Amino acid sequence: LVNRNGDEIQLKGVNLGSWMIWEDWLSPYEEATDHYSVLTTLEERFGREGAYELFNTYMDNWITEYDLDEIKKMGFNCVRVPFWFRNFYYDDKGTKILDKNGEWDFSRLDWIVEECEKRGMYVILDMHGVPGHQSIAHHCCRVNHCRLYDETDEGARFRTLACELWSEIARHFVGNGTVAA
Repeated sequence: LVNRNGDEIQLKGVNLGSWMIWEDWLSPYEEATDHYSVLTTLEERFGREGAYELFNTYMDNWITEYDLDEIKKMGFNCVRVPFWFRNFYYDDKGTKILDKNGEWDFSRLDWIVEECEKRGMYVILDMHGVPGHQSIAHHCCRVNHCRLYDETDEGARFRTLACELWSEIARHFVGNGTVAA
């Protein structure tokens, strides 16, 4: 790859798995089948705000500046950041999670990009779980629920939401040399 300065670079990276999206092989959950069911259970018990407060507390502590310092010390120059649509939408209907200015809340992605930039590292953004879910596997957040490709109004809506989210993320980070992909 060639960076914005014209320098050839080789990405040597690690995966920040189970930070913004839980995968049971990294963060086992015994009484749930996938991240979707964990979130649903927490919403039932604590309400939407309480569930997201718990997830935000978890994310604030799963990957920290210390971790990024250690990753850099190990010789890596890139992190892959898997995330799912529910980091940015409250539900399958497309209710956006907004910041205090009424804009789409990309603060967690902003944080990782800014922290990696400070360390001279690159970031690969990976929407691991899209609206409607792109497979039936646990790693896309909802087991046995692949509706993204359905030739239905619901499938079309999921594809529209996925495109809207990726487009907004792309617009948000356009020109940012820390975002490798």
